[in-house]
Amino acid sequence: MYKKLFSIIEVILLISVSSTVSILYTQNRFNEQYDKIDAKYNSTYGVFAIIRPDENGKWYILDDKNHSPIGIVSVAQFTDRIEVYYEHDYQDIYWSAVTPDDSLNLMDIDVGASVDRDKTKIFLAKSGKLINPSEVNMPVANIWIYINGKS
Repeated sequence: MYKKLFSIIEVILLISVSSTVSILYTQNRFNEQYDKIDAKYNSTYGVFAIIRPDENGKWYILDDKNHSPIGIVSVAQFTDRIEVYYEHDYQDIYWSAVTPDDSLNLMDIDVGASVDRDKTKIFLAKSGKLINPSEVNMPVANIWIYINGKS
């Protein structure tokens, strides 16, 4: 009986060790590939921020003890869009992601973006029709912004 129990423990330990080695190997391979991409494109960067409306529908960059923007310094609001500005112009933009959170999805609000070297323009739509960003006055709603490229 003890021999059988010992064998089960050995099997569990073997699975745990092999899983850990596999994860570490995969992470190392990912880092190697990322380093090759970074070297190829010279200097990649990531710009990140969360924007949110206050109770009056005025959008701002979330910056508190749990959330800090990276490379995004200001936000401007217009009747047809929101613009977020980077700390400096960038040479190339490789990809971007601008996504609404679950609060906006529950309100049937989608977002779309136009990315430029110095800013991102964000458009909001409800049920397929563009809306004024000030119409969203839900202080827990967030738009997540991430941009990757070359400085």
